[in-house]
Amino acid sequence: MTVRRKRRTRLEIARILQLYRDSNLSQREFARRHRISAATFNNWLRQDEEKGDGHAKKRGSQAGRSPRLLPVPPPLVSFQPADFELVLADGRQLRIPADFSPQALGSLLKVLVAC
Repeated sequence: MTVRRKRRTRLEIARILQLYRDSNLSQREFARRHRISAATFNNWLRQDEEKGDGHAKKRGSQAGRSPRLLPVPPPLVSFQPADFELVLADGRQLRIPADFSPQALGSLLKVLVAC
């Protein structure tokens, strides 16, 4: 024999939805912990959203707000396009500009091979 629960009042549902909004739980986890079927809980949330009372979204939601732009600082190091780029086995990168001296490049490569 199954026990049938009485229907919850609008005030009870509103309090439950506020508890959910104040929690950091997913809908599924909140419903499970409060012994509410997921379908019933989702219906309550949907109806609350349709009601449009401004409290339909979970706390911290950005719904209804215009996007906020944040300043982004320029990178600390900028590289000019290079004609040569060496990537070493350990992930280090060496960028060599096109006007780099061929003699200096030869010396640099000898040092790198010796490492």
